[in-house]
Amino acid sequence: MVQEYCIIGGFPRAGTRQYTDILNRHPGAQIKGEVFSNKSFKMVGDLLLQADLDHSNRWSSEKYQSARYKTAWNLVAGVSKGSNEPFSFESTVIGFKCPRIEIAKATLDIILKGDQRRVQFYFCARQIIENYLSLNSTFGLTAEKFVAHTNRSLKFFSDLKEDSRYNCEVLVLDEFIGLELSDKGTWINENLFKPLSSFETTDQECAEFYAATRNINATEAVGKKRIRTLSDEDAAFFERRTKFWSNISAFEQANNIDISSGYVSKYGKPAGL
Repeated sequence: MVQEYCIIGGFPRAGTRQYTDILNRHPGAQIKGEVFSNKSFKMVGDLLLQADLDHSNRWSSEKYQSARYKTAWNLVAGVSKGSNEPFSFESTVIGFKCPRIEIAKATLDIILKGDQRRVQFYFCARQIIENYLSLNSTFGLTAEKFVAHTNRSLKFFSDLKEDSRYNCEVLVLDEFIGLELSDKGTWINENLFKPLSSFETTDQECAEFYAATRNINATEAVGKKRIRTLSDEDAAFFERRTKFWSNISAFEQANNIDISSGYVSKYGKPAGL
C-alpha cells in the first residue's frame, strides 16, 4: 500500500536518472521515468480538474474521490517517456523523476489534491558550469537558454519549498561523485533513503544498490564527447550574468550547499557572487 510519494526534479544532467535507478533497487520503491512537463503533463492536470468538476456533488463523487489518487498517478505513468505501464499500488513509495518538474508545481498540486500522503521532493543540483557543459555537450543547449531555464528552476523550487505539502532535499551530484567507493553507500542511505519515512535501510544495502546500478545517462555513455571548459564567448557571457549569479548565491545560502566554487576556481569570481 502506498505510504508516500517521491518526486525527483531539479537540474537535468545532475543525477536524476541515477538516483531513480538506485531507489528502484529497493523492492518497495516504484519511481517512473520522466514526463513532458510543459504540455502532456499540464493536460493531465487539466483533465483531473475537469473530472473533479464533473463528479462534484453527484452520486459518483465518493467513489471517484476514493480512487482519485490511482487515476492521477496512472495518468502520469501513461504519459511518461519511460515505462508507461500503470503503477502497482502495492509499492510503499511511488513517484517519478523529471528534471525541472518544479516549474510545473501547479500541476503537481492538482495531482496531489485531496491526498494527504507525504511527498518527498529531491532537487538535483551540481556545479553550475559543469551542469551547463554537460547540457551543451549532450544537447547543444546554449548558454542563454541554460541561464533562463536555471533561473526558472530556482524560482519555482523556492516557491515549492515554502509549501508545507512538500518535504524538500537538495542533492548535489558533485558531493556524491567525489566520494570514495566505500563511502557511497553511506551517502546514498543518508541522502536518498533516510529522507523517505517508509524505508529502513543500511549503508551496506545502499552500497549494494549502487553496485547493481549503471549510470546509463553519463555524457560518454550516450555517445557524446564531453566539453571540459567554457569557450571564450561563453565565459564572457557568464561573466556578465550578474542577476544569474545572485540567484545562484541565494540558492546556495538557502540550502547550505556549494555549486559555484568550481567556476570561481577556474574562471575567477564573477559579478554577483
